[in-house]
Amino acid sequence: MNRLLTVALLALTLALTGAGALVALGSSAAAATWSPSTSSSTWYKLTPRTNTGLRVDVRNARLGNGTAVQQYSSNGTVSQQFGFRSAGNGYYRIVTKLSDSASTQYLNVWQAGKSNGTKVETLVKATGYQQQWKIYNLGNGYMKLVPRHATKKCLDVPGASRKSAVQLQIYTCNGIASQQFKVARTSSRMWYSTATCPNLVVIGVRGSNEGQRSGVISGFGDNVSLASRDAVRRIGRTGSYRYKAITYPAYLSSDVGKYLDSVDAGAADLKKQVHHLTSKCGTGTRYAIIGYSQGSHVIREGVASLNSASRARVAAVGLIADPTRRGSNLSKREVGRVERFGTTLSKSGALLEFMRAYNSCSRDCEDLAPSYDKFLKAASSKVATICQSSDGVCNAGAASAWSTAWGSKAQHVQYYRDRPGKSGWVIHEALAANGYK
Repeated sequence: MNRLLTVALLALTLALTGAGALVALGSSAAAATWSPSTSSSTWYKLTPRTNTGLRVDVRNARLGNGTAVQQYSSNGTVSQQFGFRSAGNGYYRIVTKLSDSASTQYLNVWQAGKSNGTKVETLVKATGYQQQWKIYNLGNGYMKLVPRHATKKCLDVPGASRKSAVQLQIYTCNGIASQQFKVARTSSRMWYSTATCPNLVVIGVRGSNEGQRSGVISGFGDNVSLASRDAVRRIGRTGSYRYKAITYPAYLSSDVGKYLDSVDAGAADLKKQVHHLTSKCGTGTRYAIIGYSQGSHVIREGVASLNSASRARVAAVGLIADPTRRGSNLSKREVGRVERFGTTLSKSGALLEFMRAYNSCSRDCEDLAPSYDKFLKAASSKVATICQSSDGVCNAGAASAWSTAWGSKAQHVQYYRDRPGKSGWVIHEALAANGYK
């Protein structure tokens, strides 16, 4: 009797819902394949269904073979943006937007492994199938991703974890939420066109650990927001102005390598934004680039990578509390306008002092970005450096370890409270010297 009842209930279920309802959600038999845009200008974010506040992310925004692909808190940076490139037969390579002309990195299954728990990383283009993925549409924007070399496995969040910084893996396809990712296009951050080009674009680079949307000007952080607004307010002539925040992790880690990876990511985004601006707007638009703390370091590296046409459009550079500032203890001192906010700045920034101590190098080993030096020599009137003498980040003592390199931080976080007007005034002086009075 029980068996007959079971058969009857099964028949009723099939009649009401259709046979497809008995197939596990996410199985290839139930889901149609999905074809994303393969345009080089189209980028996507991938959100795990297990925690929609996270995104698929390249750890520490590091561009290099073997970097973990993880889930991480949504921050809108290029480390959480991916493109799809056709590999034929309905498969796609997934490229990280961190890639540049020197290294294009794809999502890769470690050593082409097929076992459950094999980790997913980034790697340059490989000849095998471990970088090729078929994408199945599960409905409501969610997809499952199946590697070509192991077609019974799916991209997976280990243990359906909801925690940030968990590296992704492949695991036997089972249709549960840990193998479902919402794939959605990101909005274009290249908003310039010939119809919308302003006279001046103020580009802001926030400091370490400031949120991507922090500040009165979203994404600028507190210090850059107030200094930027004050500098623009002092410009007397009419004209159109726009603000643009650089997108990058702004990590401050006990690992100096992770810090430098963060700087590299910011410099790459700065380069992309400025080169796009130059190509679309030409000579009609100029820009002021203003950074605080780690953001100042990003500016040095970013400006160093600009082409000559883009450098020519820079109206001012503002470096607030710069950890790479050169002090009077070095033979190659900072050039441009310097606001000391106190006594003479006899020391250099914390990062330079650390690098000098760590490398046991000579007085002139502080050339972190030689191309930036060339820019400074040609346009020193455009540069404004703001540093409080009691700030142990931009005016540091000798440091033999990264963990102690930062000195006194009390003054370092006070610029937006104590001296936004002074910071803005110094930056405006650089703008005024270059046509924006």
